[in-house]
This record gives sequence, C-alpha cells and structure tokens, in this order.
Amino acid sequence: MRRWLRLIVLTLAGCGPIAEPASEPRTETVFLVVRGWHTDIAIPAAATDPRLAALHATFPNARYLFG
Repeated sequence: MRRWLRLIVLTLAGCGPIAEPASEPRTETVFLVVRGWHTDIAIPAAATDPRLAALHATFPNARYLFG
C-alpha cells in the first residue's frame, strides 16, 4: 500500500501549476478510503475548484467527490 500512496502523491504533485508558497498556511480536508484492494481519495464537494463545475452539475447533491 505504501508504494501506491507514494505513486498517488507523486501523480497529484504534477497536476497543478508551480506557484509561490502561500503567505499563510492552508488547511484542506482529504479522505483516503481503503476498500480492500482498491483505495479512493475523496474531497468535500464544496471544496472543489470552480473549474470542476461540471461535476457539481452532474452530481448536485454529492457531499464528497471520489477519484
């Protein structure tokens, strides 16, 4: 499992643009859900980026989004 977690972290690290460090620390909630041989990462639907508005339209009552 540790190998998969490292792969996920490295994959997600390449998803965003390089930005200057924030002047104040941010706190985000991320859930790691282990389901036997499958592991999901979930975030609160309200915390998603506006660029993911299509997900809100598709799943209007979702409290969490899993990827």
